[in-house]
Parts: sequence; structure tokens; C-alpha cells
Amino acid sequence: MSRNDARNIADALMKSGDGELSIAFMSQSLILKVNANGSVSNPSNDDPIMTTKFNMFDSLKGQMEFNRNHNLSTESLEEVERFLQKLQIAKVTPRIDTYT
Repeated sequence: MSRNDARNIADALMKSGDGELSIAFMSQSLILKVNANGSVSNPSNDDPIMTTKFNMFDSLKGQMEFNRNHNLSTESLEEVERFLQKLQIAKVTPRIDTYT
């Protein structure tokens, strides 16, 4: 998924009322880019850093490891991982047409 994908999922989750899941996806889309002059700024939606694919499962595992090492809860991250697994399954599951 790209950072734009993560932001779009976060927006949809927030609109559906699931703020906790939304925050986890939104945090994946928050990034600063370093400009040619050394300053930092928020990238635009069409910026390469926002469209480059990354593995969110790996990112979540890293966050969970960090939380465990600092005796922080991983419950919400585990919930996000379960949701992401469901999205992954839904993406490859063929559509069922009940009218045929």
C-alpha cells in the first residue's frame, strides 16, 4: 500500500466512526520530505514518497516490537493488523453475484 492508500483508508474509517483504527492508518501517511535546501515539508499527494508502496504489516510489526520493548500496549496495533488482514483477503476474494 502507499501512504496515500493509508490516508484514504484512514479517512474512510474516520467517516464510519472508527477513530481508533483510523489513527493507525493516518499515522502511516504522516511523513516529512527533505527539500533540496535541507528544509522539511509535508509532501503533496502526487509526491513520489506518497505514492511509493510500503509493507504496512512490517511497519505494524516494528511498532509492536517497539511497544513491547517499552512495556506499552500493543492491543490497538494488533486490532489494526487483524483489520489489515481482512482488507487483504477482501482484495483477492472474488465478488459473489447473488443474482446469477
